[in-house]
Amino acid sequence: MTKNISKFLNIFFLILMTILYVNKAEAAIETFVINKYSESFMPGQNKDAILNVEMIAVTSDEGMIYIPINIEKSEIISTFVNEKKFDAEKIKMGGVSYFLIKTKSPNLKVNVKAEIACKNFYAVKNDNPATGIPKSLMEYKFINKSLNKIDSYNLTIALPDGMEPISVITPKNVTKYTLSENEKGQRTLSLKSRVAISESSIFKFTYGVPFTNKAMIKILMWIFIIGVSILVLKDRIKGGK
Repeated sequence: MTKNISKFLNIFFLILMTILYVNKAEAAIETFVINKYSESFMPGQNKDAILNVEMIAVTSDEGMIYIPINIEKSEIISTFVNEKKFDAEKIKMGGVSYFLIKTKSPNLKVNVKAEIACKNFYAVKNDNPATGIPKSLMEYKFINKSLNKIDSYNLTIALPDGMEPISVITPKNVTKYTLSENEKGQRTLSLKSRVAISESSIFKFTYGVPFTNKAMIKILMWIFIIGVSILVLKDRIKGGK
């Protein structure tokens, strides 16, 4: 009997500590501020991506830092706060997921860097339009889960080797994004914006294998073959008359 009571009390105190910890984390996020947030996705192995996050923020009253999770299947590789390495843990509060970093410095302006592994980021929907050119549809949505407006949000997505952007669907304003190339020779698409509380920034585009000289030769060859076939058919029709 005493053993059962002891076991019950241990479970009870464990649940109580968990509730208190979550409540503490929820209260702390109210005083956490993000000033600048940058994300850069690079192709990893298979269809995975490596996400590099850079953030300028102010720690909470409890000295906590919250990195919002917008990719469900993601795991922390490393985190640094003002060039010092810290551990991070994945938490969930009110249905919202974060990577939590605990420091001993409340209300301090910090520079945060994190490297995150994102599973199947490039496993996107494929489309084969009437042109016969295979393309992939990429859509990434960043949701501002903090309690303040982010005045500077930057996003860069590098395409897999040999891929080129075909069309940008969102945003429609061409001044909102830029096309470039990184040091690995991969094509990149970048977006800059401001994100209000609970609002989102969406980047939607298609990419695929670009036209090559071989592809162009094949297209011209088919045009030539079709053209010759039409001429031959016309001559036969005329001869029949």
